[in-house]
Amino acid sequence: MGPYFEAWASPDLQTRRPIESVHMNGDSKADLLADLDNYNSQECREFYKSRDIPYRRGYLLHGPPGTGKTSTCIALASYYEAELYLLHLPRLEDDEQLGTLFKSLPKRCFLVLEDIDAVGIQKRRSGKKVVRGHEGCTLSGLLNVLDGVSSSEGRIILMTTNHIENLDPALIRPGRIDKMVYMGKVERPMAKEMFMRFFKPDEQTPDTTADDRTTDSTGDTVLEEIERLADKFVANFPEDEVSPAQLQGYLVRHRGSPDAAIAGLEVWAANAVAEEKARAEELEAIREAEEESDSETETKQVKKAKKEKKGEQKSDGNKDKHNDDKKPEAKTEKEPESNGSDKQDGDKETEAKNDSIQLAAAGESGEKQMSSSEQNKPDTSTSELQAVVVEEPNETSASDLGSTPESTEVASSASSSTD
Repeated sequence: MGPYFEAWASPDLQTRRPIESVHMNGDSKADLLADLDNYNSQECREFYKSRDIPYRRGYLLHGPPGTGKTSTCIALASYYEAELYLLHLPRLEDDEQLGTLFKSLPKRCFLVLEDIDAVGIQKRRSGKKVVRGHEGCTLSGLLNVLDGVSSSEGRIILMTTNHIENLDPALIRPGRIDKMVYMGKVERPMAKEMFMRFFKPDEQTPDTTADDRTTDSTGDTVLEEIERLADKFVANFPEDEVSPAQLQGYLVRHRGSPDAAIAGLEVWAANAVAEEKARAEELEAIREAEEESDSETETKQVKKAKKEKKGEQKSDGNKDKHNDDKKPEAKTEKEPESNGSDKQDGDKETEAKNDSIQLAAAGESGEKQMSSSEQNKPDTSTSELQAVVVEEPNETSASDLGSTPESTEVASSASSSTD
């Protein structure tokens, strides 16, 4: 595997573990083994091949911490005599290394992706979807090696997680995860199995008699006595309160005395529940602190993005303003021509008005002069009439002037009309 080998946990360093050492609630273990038996059968291989179905199988073991998920993976590999590889994603630098590691795997093996949620593929918090991509490999890179063009057939993928709700749906969809197995806290049937496994007698040597192996001083078989004690042990057991790892630690401390384990169960269970509650509160506080830190970081990033966007808009606004300032300058260069022509038109109008005023004034002056001249001008009609009247005597005889009174009346009437 070259320089990438240290990213794998060496299968030779993994202790072979019997499947009997794995305890699960209900029929979970039986169902899991039946599914794996079916997948590993020759008939199943031929069926997959004849139907052109990729021959691979994915399992997700999920549940609270300490419920035996990794131990179950090790026991399954031992049970089917297959090599086991545990992948540590945080050690990888990029997707290329991830692909190289998968290419180095044998075709038939158990591949364990332990605590897949801890690598930060995806987390949802407070109803918001927060992506925490790992600095090295990415979700798309992981999906590609699991079932992409670069994936290989014949492998069994086992993923473990404490928080299934944090996983990306694309990672656990059918075809990548074919079976999900919940591994919860200890129920009473599981507690009884664990008690009997810890306190049953060890396998005896061949020279030990059958009676020594199967009976005690009361005549009951040893297994019957252990089962009676196991029933007494689980009678007051706090169901679904402690993890298999916690119970295993307690039984190991009392491995030489089943009676002491029964006597101290109540006090131990109360302390274990309190410790578990305190641990859960501590983890919740850490989660809230991380969420607050993420929120602050996100807020800062949003503010920074807004500030940068505002700066860009301001910069664009300044550019637009600068362009607008340039455009009026071009207009002002042309404005003198238009303003000059307008001014000339205005001057022409003013001159025309002045001419009109002068003409009007001249007309009024002329009229005044004419009026005054007319006043000063002698009355030509009277003079002419007088001339006529005067000249008439010249035309008439002297005798007519003196003898006709009618001519005198005409003259007086003309004079009166003139006045």
